[in-house]
Amino acid sequence: MSKESEKITTTRRKFVAGAAIVGAIATVEGASAIGYFGHRTEPGKPLKSKGVIVADIDICAGCRSCQVACTMANNGVGQPELARLQIVKDYFKGDYVSTPCSQCNWPGCMYSCPTGALQVDTGTEDGIPELQGRLTSLLSGKLAPETTPGTNARVVNERECIGCQQCVEGCAKIFNISRVRFNTKKQVATKCHLCGGEPQCVRFCPVGSIMYARAEEGLTIGYDGKGNIIWNPPEAKPLREDELRGILY
Repeated sequence: MSKESEKITTTRRKFVAGAAIVGAIATVEGASAIGYFGHRTEPGKPLKSKGVIVADIDICAGCRSCQVACTMANNGVGQPELARLQIVKDYFKGDYVSTPCSQCNWPGCMYSCPTGALQVDTGTEDGIPELQGRLTSLLSGKLAPETTPGTNARVVNERECIGCQQCVEGCAKIFNISRVRFNTKKQVATKCHLCGGEPQCVRFCPVGSIMYARAEEGLTIGYDGKGNIIWNPPEAKPLREDELRGILY
């Protein structure tokens, strides 16, 4: 078991223990782990994400090309600390572990947000087809109606984000390393939005360690709200960059 897996297992045990305490003081029928996140009411269950970024930690070289690609595409600068996925090094074993967002079926970040700024990418406003147009529309808070297909990724509506970082803490209660980042310059949360369906970290990984799994019907992935974390979506085979040619481009 890798160090990251050990951490996640420990975190999961703590989470389940905390959820059990909350459940004991909540109403017997309908009690859920949502109380553990300090949210007044549980939002409607979001649509399953149609895509997720997965990583093969056995071949990750720790070059951080994925982080540079991420921030260049989204921030216009190569600034790894702002990247939507982080590369963690185990200095004792020499291993590198990628931590992409799992686009959870039960997203702790979304259920922790007090303003509803964590939303689902259900499509592009006015049918904007271009990637940059999609991201501009998404990040400006102009989320589209469900009539236009999207990735169903969990995204931050920056217009509604108040910078409280509760989403960061909510994710950290499930995963030892929060997949939600905080942009100190803009004072808003930020997380992986799958680049509108064309993840740039996958495109620029030189060793094929970062992959993209997708299924139009949605993926069973990430935290399920019952103490389980699903790493490999059973509905789709992860595709490496060379396998994505002709699909993304």
